[in-house]
Amino acid sequence: MENVDISQMIDALISVLHENGALKSAAVEQAFRNVPRHLFLPNEPLERAYQDIAITVKESEEGVSTSASSQPTIMAAMLEQLELQPGMRVLEIGAGTGYNAALMAYLVGETGSVVTVDIQPDLIEQARANLDCAGFERVQATAADGGEGYPPAAPYDRIILTASSWVIPPAWREQLKDGGRIVLPLSLAQRHDSKIELKMKDGKRIVFPVSLNEPQKSIAFDRRGEELISGSIWDCGFMPLQGVFAAPPPLQIPTGPGDGLVLTSLQPLPVDEPTFSHWLAARGEAYPTGVKVIVWELLTDFLTWLTVRSPDGSANLSAVGDAVDDILSLALIAFKGQEKRVETFLKILPSSAAAMTRPPEAETNWYNIEQPEENTPEQPFEVYVRQLGPNPEAAQLLVRLIQEWDAAERPNASRLRLRGIPAGKPRQMPGNLPGQMPEGEYLIERPWTNFIVWYQD
Repeated sequence: MENVDISQMIDALISVLHENGALKSAAVEQAFRNVPRHLFLPNEPLERAYQDIAITVKESEEGVSTSASSQPTIMAAMLEQLELQPGMRVLEIGAGTGYNAALMAYLVGETGSVVTVDIQPDLIEQARANLDCAGFERVQATAADGGEGYPPAAPYDRIILTASSWVIPPAWREQLKDGGRIVLPLSLAQRHDSKIELKMKDGKRIVFPVSLNEPQKSIAFDRRGEELISGSIWDCGFMPLQGVFAAPPPLQIPTGPGDGLVLTSLQPLPVDEPTFSHWLAARGEAYPTGVKVIVWELLTDFLTWLTVRSPDGSANLSAVGDAVDDILSLALIAFKGQEKRVETFLKILPSSAAAMTRPPEAETNWYNIEQPEENTPEQPFEVYVRQLGPNPEAAQLLVRLIQEWDAAERPNASRLRLRGIPAGKPRQMPGNLPGQMPEGEYLIERPWTNFIVWYQD
């Protein structure tokens, strides 16, 4: 009876993956049918193991998730991006439960090889046990800093990350065969200098999830000599890479009488906390933009476009607990579960700030994190921009940027293109001054690998 139930659950999950557009090939579908997810989630109920949700398997002392079994939709999408073939050699950075490594081992077959590494030794121990239980003893699971790759088994036909990274370290390019492919969740947001210290309150760091100002894209890069050329791109959201190559942490600044209201940015902001708190209390006019969207279109397409074109002064404001009521009227997105949380996106200039919101008269649309099946489909709404403080400059700028994105036909991930080039080798085109980018192209400078970004018409 249990086998029948599991088969039905797998069928239902695969139907969802097809509906979401993530599952395209017969090979990847067969991998999902033949590698039981519940064997990699031994402490989860069967029904939950086959839902299309990410499932946390480890948390830090602060209660922040440090490892999870990824949502099957994005797992399927990334496996399709990899285009695995029998006999390929694969490196996975971020072992998690071992489930993704097992899916890849199924796809590359007995003649291929899969190495999965994780910086957390206890996760490797559990992944090893899960892989053995599922019959994938041939997968090599090793505790190591994935930022260094895994030299003993290099070179690889494919490399995949199951954690977001803001950089492509030299080891990944060097251990990837020329013509090979790396698929990774890349964080496009500009980062502050790692020496900047987080502001503390009462000696305790306040940890909030960063969701509105860190657009991530799962990008398939093919190696062409020293360069990496992007192919397919998917919107995604992953926990950050840990270890030596981890991104500088976000600046998280408590703003208000308690700890529940936090201003988060990936860069230094042009104003101090008392000034921003004063602006937040002195809210001004709400400006209509004339642009109707669903919220996820803003969080994926608009914020990516904004990050590429105008990254400075981006931040988000988060509230939990009693502080939710303080900014409920500004909420762009609201979550409910064990604790309510609301967030909005901000543009902050030296003279003023502005928040991107729903219409002033709109009711709050709460998303249930723990029971997503209860959520109703998102309805389009007109984006408003609320002025914070006495100066309208930031609000006017944000309105203009939203309208320019709309006028550009709302470019999304399908039009995004990237080239990864070794740092120190900026592109130089005839007719352009040294360091000058061609019109429509933008340079994102990072350690080791810079990215040239543009939108294809």
